[in-house]
Order: sequence, then C-alpha cells, then structure tokens
Amino acid sequence: EMCIRDSKIFANDKNFYDTSKVDDLIDSILMQGLLDPLTVRPSGDGEGYIIISGHRRHRALMTILDDHLAEDTKPFETTPCFVREPGDELMEELMLIQANSATRVLTSAETSKQVDRVRDLLYGLKAQGYAFPGRMRDYVASACSISASKIARLDTIKSKLIQEIKQYYDDGRMHESVAYELSLIHISEPTRHLRI
Repeated sequence: EMCIRDSKIFANDKNFYDTSKVDDLIDSILMQGLLDPLTVRPSGDGEGYIIISGHRRHRALMTILDDHLAEDTKPFETTPCFVREPGDELMEELMLIQANSATRVLTSAETSKQVDRVRDLLYGLKAQGYAFPGRMRDYVASACSISASKIARLDTIKSKLIQEIKQYYDDGRMHESVAYELSLIHISEPTRHLRI
C-alpha cells in the first residue's frame, strides 16, 4: 500500500458504473477518512495511475478538494492505494467488475449489462488460453455476485422480451419479475394494442 497524489490518479475508461451520487461517501470520508484504499495500476505512460476499483471513493475525494469541503484539505491530497502491476486488460476489467458487483446495488437492467460484459471478457480470456472447466454461466454468476438462475432469467428477458416493452425495463420502470413473465408470452397481436 502506498499514498499517491490525487492529481496522479485517473478514472478507468472501462468503468461503466454510475459515480454521480457520492454525498454519503463524502460525509463518511470527512468524518472517518478513507477506510478502504483504492486499487490502481500504473498508467504506462509514466503520468500516474489508473483506477481498477474505487471510482466513487476517488470522485468523493476530488469533490472534497475541489469544493473545499474540509477546513484542512491537506489530508485529502494523497490517497492510500494498492498498486497492481500492469496486467492483461481483460483480466483487469474483470477485476473492476468484480470489485463493483460486490459493493453496488444495481438495477436489473444494469445487472444484465454487467453479465453481458463479464461473459464477453471470460470468452476473451478463454480464447487466450485460460481454462474454465464447467459451465461458463457459473463463472459469470460468481464474477457478478448473483445466481446462475438469475442470469438465465436476465438472458430470457434480453432475448425474448419485445423491444417496445423492453424499453420500460431498461429505463427501470418495469420490475424484473414482470419483464420475465412478459418475455415468456408470445404476443401475436400488434404491440400497439398492448397497454402497460
């Protein structure tokens, strides 16, 4: 573990998680300091470090500095970090997702996107020679911290739910159980007659 200047820590462009709501984290950090170090890797250009996990914590720290939320900002100018060696990009992104899946509350549609991305990453690693004995769905479930049966439900919604209805699910206006039930129904009438 080492302390790194915040100006040398950069977001990972592969992070697709929401980092906008950090007020709760700001309050916690102001009261107790940063309890969990970030995980970063060298950026490769000698300019600094790229975040693997800890985007919301870093955003909170930067807000404290930028908005002068502490009387003394000096303690927040450096951040404790675990530094990992530059590794395989696919494995690194998988680590980012695993770290976030354990700590974030995602909507069903966001979880579905995460499942798709993890599946792509694992098949990419398999193509590079990594061995995955057993069912790939079990590895995806483990990486996303959900059950294999939930993945099956999400896959059914993704492939069978008609697009006009799926928009409601994607926007968070339809519960997963409703979307799943509707995805099992084969609708032959034009969907414009369907009222939701």
